Amino acid sequence: MRPLPRATAALASAAAGRRAVTAASAGTAASLVVTAHRGAVIVAAAPSSSASPSPQQRRPPPSLSGTWHLHAKDDGVDQLMRVWGLPAIARHTAKQIKGLEIILSESEDGGENDNGGGGENEGGASSSSSASLHQKQQQQQQHVSVRYLCPVPQFSVREVVPVGSKTRLRRRDLKPGGASASAAVLPGGQGVRVRTEWEGCEMEETYEASGEDPDTLTLRTTLRRRRGADVETARAVQVYKRRGRA
Repeated sequence: MRPLPRATAALASAAAGRRAVTAASAGTAASLVVTAHRGAVIVAAAPSSSASPSPQQRRPPPSLSGTWHLHAKDDGVDQLMRVWGLPAIARHTAKQIKGLEIILSESEDGGENDNGGGGENEGGASSSSSASLHQKQQQQQQHVSVRYLCPVPQFSVREVVPVGSKTRLRRRDLKPGGASASAAVLPGGQGVRVRTEWEGCEMEETYEASGEDPDTLTLRTTLRRRRGADVETARAVQVYKRRGRA
């Protein structure tokens, strides 16, 4: 029998390798790709299509939805407002916020913010008329809407933030210039994290429902303010109860 040409031998070896790898990797989530290059068999791992969704792709927990009234807060709230640089009158008004209204929604446009942000995602939307139904479904954007319940109209605003992308908002301190905000589902799936940035400051707020008590919501806020080369940080914790529950 004549020896096989080099290219034919390489392909035969690759086929044998593919059979061996397929048998060895049966039942695993990852797939393997086998190729032949200059007579050598190369085995590489291919990305798995069954990978878990990232925190930005998960849906916010439905338990966050509802109206919540302030139940308790720590002393960090006053420190946070000081680091923020709010004037005394604004601090006094902010203390009148006694509750939150959280709405989880799904839409293509992001809705409308009461504070003038517009709710439009940065980067715009695709206008291709040939988009498939699957692509249109992926464009459905999860949003977290938070209204701050306050008797002073200027502070009783609603912010609509998309999950997994950014939007523009007006600054909560009502000063000139806008803010950039985005939301992500927490790794444990029990809440969401909203990150807002404006000139010189970054605020991270986590809204997390209690796994043991669905009528309890904990809001943890971290504010970082840059002053030249220095960064000043303040943290606060507030606990809310679902309206109608003690």
